[in-house]
Amino acid sequence: MHNFIMKHDPYDIEDLLDDPDIEDPDPGIFDDSGDLSEGVFEREERDRATAKRDMIAQKMWDQYQQYLLDHPELFEN
Repeated sequence: MHNFIMKHDPYDIEDLLDDPDIEDPDPGIFDDSGDLSEGVFEREERDRATAKRDMIAQKMWDQYQQYLLDHPELFEN
């Protein structure tokens, strides 16, 4: 996915950074700790997360495959 993004729109992040409509809620503060769960994950929660991850991955793959079908010029040399 990274290579696809870098080939087709490598400057997209710069566009987002320059967008005046996007505002940092805490300018100057960087916190990448996130919220951690307490205790062990239950099997049901882990299964639900795995299913969601797989669904997202499948949708991304399907969209990528459709993009390739829609743009055969990408394979022309």
